[in-house]
Amino acid sequence: IQPKPDKSLAINLEAWDHTIGVMQDQDSIYRVTMEALEDLSNDGVVYAELRFAPLVHTFKGLSTAEIINSVVNGIKDGMQKFDIVAGVILCAMRQEQNSLDVVNLCIEHKDVVGFDLAGPEVGFSVLNHKEACTLAVENNINVTLHADWEVPEGIKEVVLDSKAKRVGHGSQIINDISFENGAISFNNDAAKYVFNIRDAEKNVKDSAESVMREVIGKTNIDF
Repeated sequence: IQPKPDKSLAINLEAWDHTIGVMQDQDSIYRVTMEALEDLSNDGVVYAELRFAPLVHTFKGLSTAEIINSVVNGIKDGMQKFDIVAGVILCAMRQEQNSLDVVNLCIEHKDVVGFDLAGPEVGFSVLNHKEACTLAVENNINVTLHADWEVPEGIKEVVLDSKAKRVGHGSQIINDISFENGAISFNNDAAKYVFNIRDAEKNVKDSAESVMREVIGKTNIDF
């Protein structure tokens, strides 16, 4: 499970087979959730969103409700025990064909704060899951899409085509921006859109407040 920086994202993701293998029962899922919040709290984190793919925990017969409730219960207990605020994001995988199922789980479980799409990028475009992303947006599900680690057009696909509020990775966007004589130019509309967010600080606050309200039930948050 050692990182392989000279290998593809898909090869590095194979390490998850080991961790997923030991999270196929409710007690283990609950324990890992609690320990994750404990570690985050010890590191000084005050707000966290735990992202996981519920359908990969069904291999030994758990239902999706049992899986999600194990995580949600771990988050609720962990928030009380470790003095941290946390939420859960349900993740679908690019290489699978069940992203609509995951979005419907987000809609069904009100304790879930967002939807994500992750996994290998090469050969598995976000646009293959456009119906799922549209359904999430239509139901006011916060959308975070992981992209642009390996595929240059990743930012456009998630920000402009799929309406993601946040981008995971996004590392190649630096290649879409040029600096010359103190001036900035953009190689595509997606990079320009990301750069020209009118009030980035306000957008971050609004997004955080929206999610935190769902988690802790407050009507106003002072920053």
